[in-house]
Amino acid sequence: MENGELGIEIKMRKWLSIVGIGEDGLLGVNPVGRSLIDQAEVLVGGERHLAMLPEDSREKLFWTSPIANSVQEIIRRRGQAVCVLASGDPMCYGIGVTLTRRIAIAEITIVPSPSTFSLACSRLGWSLTDVETLSLCGRDPALLNGVLYPGARLLLLSADVRTPATVAKLLTSKGFGDSKMVVLERMGGPKERSISGIASSWNATDIADLNAIALTCIPCNPLIPASRVPGLPDTAYHHDGQLTKREVRAMTLSALAPSPGQLLWDVGAGCGGASQFGNEPKYFIVKLSLIDPWSVKEMMTDKRREGSEAVISVKFVNFILTDHEMMRMSRLTHLENTPLR
Repeated sequence: MENGELGIEIKMRKWLSIVGIGEDGLLGVNPVGRSLIDQAEVLVGGERHLAMLPEDSREKLFWTSPIANSVQEIIRRRGQAVCVLASGDPMCYGIGVTLTRRIAIAEITIVPSPSTFSLACSRLGWSLTDVETLSLCGRDPALLNGVLYPGARLLLLSADVRTPATVAKLLTSKGFGDSKMVVLERMGGPKERSISGIASSWNATDIADLNAIALTCIPCNPLIPASRVPGLPDTAYHHDGQLTKREVRAMTLSALAPSPGQLLWDVGAGCGGASQFGNEPKYFIVKLSLIDPWSVKEMMTDKRREGSEAVISVKFVNFILTDHEMMRMSRLTHLENTPLR
């Protein structure tokens, strides 16, 4: 008989804590977070965060690459008091998101500190609810294309010291060279600093690795930005003329009305005209005959150019799909059987 049938509720012990810590170190951690850090048998974090703690004999785990190895080491210590030190709010593009995918929240205590986005808004006087936020840590900077429009206020998490220059170059190439940029460094700590400039003339190089970028998007000339609704112009795609008409694409996708997480099968694929919903549904593109791999590579380039994180899975087949093949393909989450580099 199952425990549920007996009416017995098993309460999981919260053995893992994730504590947000800022540039002010332990001084900025609230009493609950401090208590969890003090009681931990194992401490996990980056070199910068662990260096903020006093030296003692407790076990310390540093993040490794790939991060999955570190997550597995944490899981191996289930039952011990493990404390993970995270930057700011662990659930805002942070390690908390990764860990809660592998470990039940019933086993975790999360104590956040202010996120980078919250700190930036407090410095700039911006309303967080009116701002587009994006992380470029380990992500293609072209994702920025999906949130560019005149008057937009954007907050970006930088990957490193080179990110501001990369962003400035991208803005200029897209006609937003007059945009105002503010790089905010080490917010909340004694070395906090901000650097302001214009995208087209950005030349700052003395920048800390730990930074965020605030943008006010200003176009150099009047322009019509790419829309997020169905019906992108033909110029948004690489194609050889075999492209479904713009009006037909718009009406078809509006009629399908896909929701986030759904699968949309584009039989034929062509240049990817049906996959223009960005990172909403996942698209599986099925070719019923072999095609030039270059066109698939260009299709994915288009998706990055539009600012999409959509997962595009491609399967080359030259036969009618069986039910078994359809089911197998629905589980694909990566490019398969493609000679792309």
